[in-house]
Amino acid sequence: MKTHSKKAKKIVILGSTGSIGENALRVIATFPDQFQIIGLSAQHQAERILQQAIEFNVPHIALSNPESAKRCKEIASTDITVLSGIKGIEELAALP
Repeated sequence: MKTHSKKAKKIVILGSTGSIGENALRVIATFPDQFQIIGLSAQHQAERILQQAIEFNVPHIALSNPESAKRCKEIASTDITVLSGIKGIEELAALP
C-alpha cells in the first residue's frame, strides 16, 4: 500500500470483515493519499483481518472473541498490535 500524506485522515473500521467493512476498505483503497487506516476490528475472523492489516499496513487490530484474538496474536507479525475483547475494541476506537 502507498504511503500516506500528512493530511490523510486517520480511520478505524469496526467490523472490517463484514460486507460494509469490506466495501469501506474498497472505497478507501481508491483514495490512498486521503485516508490512513490505523485500526480494524472483527468478531472472530482472525485470518481475514490479518490479511486486511497487511494489505492496508494497519498497525492495530482488535477481535471481540478472545479465542480468535489469541490465535491472531500467534500468527500476526510483531508490527501489528492485537487487542482482545470489548476492552480491546474500545481501546481501538479511542486511538488518536
